[in-house]
Amino acid sequence: MSDNSTYCDFSVDFVKNKFTNDLSKVIDRTAIRQSISNIMLTMKGEKPFNRNFGCDLHKYLFENIDSSSIALLTLQRDIGDQLAAWEPRVELTSVELDESDMDSNNLGINVTYIINNMDQETGSSFEDSVSVTITKVR
Repeated sequence: MSDNSTYCDFSVDFVKNKFTNDLSKVIDRTAIRQSISNIMLTMKGEKPFNRNFGCDLHKYLFENIDSSSIALLTLQRDIGDQLAAWEPRVELTSVELDESDMDSNNLGINVTYIINNMDQETGSSFEDSVSVTITKVR
């Protein structure tokens, strides 16, 4: 980790840094966004030795979902539970579902959160969000 960054992870692309010949890294806000996207897009059982990791978004693709569906409430709860369990660097603010394009088999998910201790010197926090769209392909 460099002196200027608080959080550091490997890039999910696993590309090599051409200057250091080592794996590229992502820092701070980008590292958190990458982690949250990974948690949401991972199917349960997909991560070796950790069957409970992931949100299982794919299972909602084939649900008969409308705006009053219990499945949407379950989805919001699952995302909140997974982020609380696997991403201790953030405090979840909201999980919003965009159902406006559901007739076209698209569901937008926007997760808003506060990154804890983003600035090491001041201990200040930072609000950010990640958006993911799941789509059913026929």
